[in-house]
Amino acid sequence: MLREAILFHEFAPGEKLRAVQLAERFSTSPTPVRESLARLAGEGLVTYSPQRGARVAELSQAEMVDVYEIRALLEPLALRRSLARATPEWMEAVNTAHQAMADALVRPFQDMSAAEYATYERRHLAFHKALLDNCGSRWLQQFTSLLAEQSSRFRRLSLDARGGHTAVSAEHQTILEACQALDPDAASAAMQAHMTRTQNAIAHVLPD
Repeated sequence: MLREAILFHEFAPGEKLRAVQLAERFSTSPTPVRESLARLAGEGLVTYSPQRGARVAELSQAEMVDVYEIRALLEPLALRRSLARATPEWMEAVNTAHQAMADALVRPFQDMSAAEYATYERRHLAFHKALLDNCGSRWLQQFTSLLAEQSSRFRRLSLDARGGHTAVSAEHQTILEACQALDPDAASAAMQAHMTRTQNAIAHVLPD
């Protein structure tokens, strides 16, 4: 739960994380919270120093570019592989994940509560995962899932700059329709464009 709270901006970059307060929030004891903070530090989501304690890791342009450039290389590749192995069951899973994501768009992003946005973001990640789950490579699945989760912290910053949910939804629809047509060129191009537009939008609002 703490990991999601950081990924979905319930805790702001740079915010101090106190184990006792977190334990109260998540109805647990401080010991598992400290263990979780250590794991999150290993993932780069939390920083720690003796003077400042544990804090949410800051966001940087360099890290954002790194994450999105690698995603833009791996996700189109994984999507091509998924389409090469396409089955009716995989396509049904993709359609279901897309519909669940669309159903979570209860209002424009800027008007969503923290809980509503968290629900949308979980389903957004699930849609991307469903697209790539048929690629036949556990390494591609692991790397793309990890990078998609890491990009959640950056993506929240881009939503207003992207023109709200309408533009983002249209891009997802384009990816879906290319998959339904079993067109790997169109699908990978749509995925690449989706990544590039998001990266460019984040670059406009994230300080250097």
